[in-house]
Amino acid sequence: MTQQHILIITIGPVQSFIAEARRTADLFAGSKILVELARAIVEAIVAEKGTLIYPLNSTGDIPNKMVAIVTEPENVAKAARAAMTQRWQDFGNKGMERLFDVHDNTLQKIWKQQFDSHLDFYWVAVPLSNDYIKDYKLADRALGARKQTRNFEQVIEDGFKDSLSGTRSALRRRQDKDARAYWAELRKIKKVGQLVHEDELLDTLGVIKRFGVVEKFPSTHTVASASFIKNSSVEARDKFIQAIDAYNEQVKTTPANIRLQDGADIAHENYNYQQKHGYFHEVDDFNRNFRYDGDLLYLEGYERLVERYGSEPPFNISPIKTALLNLYQAAKKRPSPYYAILQMDGDSMGKHVSQCEQRNEHEQLSKDLDTFTQKAKQIVIEQHGYLIYAGGDDVLAFFPVDCALNAAQALAQSYADCFKEWKQKDDKENDFPFTASIGIAFAHYLDPLDLVLRTAREAEKRAKNQYGRDAIAVTILRRSGETLEVGGKWEVATINTAEMVNQLKNLLETELISSRFPYTILRDAEVVAGLKCDGQKAILKQTLNRHSDKTSSLPDTLLNNWATWAKHQGYLELARWFVVARWLSAGGQE
Repeated sequence: MTQQHILIITIGPVQSFIAEARRTADLFAGSKILVELARAIVEAIVAEKGTLIYPLNSTGDIPNKMVAIVTEPENVAKAARAAMTQRWQDFGNKGMERLFDVHDNTLQKIWKQQFDSHLDFYWVAVPLSNDYIKDYKLADRALGARKQTRNFEQVIEDGFKDSLSGTRSALRRRQDKDARAYWAELRKIKKVGQLVHEDELLDTLGVIKRFGVVEKFPSTHTVASASFIKNSSVEARDKFIQAIDAYNEQVKTTPANIRLQDGADIAHENYNYQQKHGYFHEVDDFNRNFRYDGDLLYLEGYERLVERYGSEPPFNISPIKTALLNLYQAAKKRPSPYYAILQMDGDSMGKHVSQCEQRNEHEQLSKDLDTFTQKAKQIVIEQHGYLIYAGGDDVLAFFPVDCALNAAQALAQSYADCFKEWKQKDDKENDFPFTASIGIAFAHYLDPLDLVLRTAREAEKRAKNQYGRDAIAVTILRRSGETLEVGGKWEVATINTAEMVNQLKNLLETELISSRFPYTILRDAEVVAGLKCDGQKAILKQTLNRHSDKTSSLPDTLLNNWATWAKHQGYLELARWFVVARWLSAGGQE
């Protein structure tokens, strides 16, 4: 009988490739490319008659670590690597064909060097015995050792560096003094101004992200304003859209001799584009009932039109601004300039896998993970979010500020529900349930994306390390004032943290509690934290009486829940959550 093997394959780099992003579309493209490379590997394993263990199939977002049972591991690994390389080449070809003369030797040298040295492919195989989990653990340890012995190829990256990583050479031609000249000419001739701004220089990986992935992803403006425009008055929204459409039609139908007279500030290439498409770009509906970019929903954004659209608006835009103000009036608010990045990771997944005693248990775990990822995608949609990645126990998504906390709670609960039938024990024979930790970063739509992404990941790590897993951590990057960090367990003495914060948020929105209440609690928190539970509760009650509507009754459990939560997680932590509730109630517009 032919010997079977456990084969584990992983690819990289993952975090650095995804994180090198100046736009949300870069982030999405990086994730999409890695998923497709992993999909090519999985498809090759199946084609070579291998049996998938994790993931169970090639649908959905494929994780970057794959486990299979095969009979000829070396041949399967070779076929998988070839399939991955070909898929990578396909992305490269899409970017290359759209951008430059492929006959320039200098450009081709830079391209090939960066293209060939980017991907890592690691694999190990262990003969399968009667003890599946023992064999799997051995293979997993071997894979860890192999990854520590990294491939190293000395690469010289000279000249101006690219804008996404800041470490690799930006693409240039032999005749160019530096890369800036090449990209300036490219933007002018190839009409790539919408994808490559004036201050940007791209390397090979940047080109593949910007031009090799055709799917669109909303901007930070669009994410921040998504729930506002989706829930706005249909009549006011339609009139606003009509005002933009009318303006674009005016631009498209005005002859060149009028548009370009008197030295108008518009390049001919930009003029030709506007003559066909109008001044304001249509992007995608993105499930908002609004097909323009979200930047048009912010009045202050009209001060940056040249930066965003390449030239001054050729005609008076007052009708559009008037329609926008009417939209604000109908909604009785303005869209929040903040958005959220949510990062989720299952807790102790390696330990959960190691407790699977049989192969069929590992397969069932993979099945339950697949069930969760499908539910996660639906939760993101329901909460007006936009998914970057949902594979295995990982989720990365964007949300409007008013939806992120509910989405986090729903994702954590869904994850627990998908594994509720599992009855595992830890080393001390205590129940060892499947839990998830989530980090959320709230940021202004103008904040650097790499900073916001890094903040979300740090929050997720804080949820695990500082709050002991099965927790949530939040960071608010306020444009004015100090950064706020807070966190806690999902459940504290039967009190749900997210529900507690949302309850206070609602009371603040309806003005049953004054907006000054959270800040008063925070101001005195360091002193009050030294009191016993009864003393803390008395201070909470006294402060609440001073800042609540005396004509309306508050929930009877309110003070008890706050005091109990503070007893277990800390009074200062509670005060910080109160400020989060206040900030959320105002949509960050403080």
